[in-house]
Amino acid sequence: MKTILNLLVISFLIMLTSCEELKKEKMDCNLLTQALISYDTEKVKTEIHKLTQDLKPNVSKKDEFGHRTNILTLIDRINDQCDMVNASLGCYAGIETLPVQSEINISIDSSGTQIKRVIDILTPEDNILSVRDVH
Repeated sequence: MKTILNLLVISFLIMLTSCEELKKEKMDCNLLTQALISYDTEKVKTEIHKLTQDLKPNVSKKDEFGHRTNILTLIDRINDQCDMVNASLGCYAGIETLPVQSEINISIDSSGTQIKRVIDILTPEDNILSVRDVH
C-alpha cells in the first residue's frame, strides 16, 4: 500500500513538473526594442527564444525544413506582444547556409522615426528556430 502511495506521489510530481515546463516565458518588448535599435544580438536572441521554445520543426514534402508555419507564428507572436515593433517575413529558408536561414524584417517607430532591422533566423530541420544575427 505504501508503495502505491509513493508511486502516486511521484507520478503527481512528474506531471506537475511537466506542466511547469509548458508555461511560456513572456517576451520583454522594451528589452527587445532596445536590443534591436542597438544591434544587441545576444539580447535579441534571449527575447526571441522565449517565443520559439515550442516551435518544433514539422518536415514534410511541401516544407523540407519544417519551419514555414513556425516562422509565421513567430512573426505573429512578435507583432501581438510588441506594439512598437512591426515584423514581417523577409524570406523563408532563402539564405543557403548550414543550417539555412530565414529573415524577419523589423520596423520600429522610435519617436516618429522608422528604424529598420533584419533578424537572421537559423531554420534547422532538426531543432527550433533561433536568432543568428541582427543587422
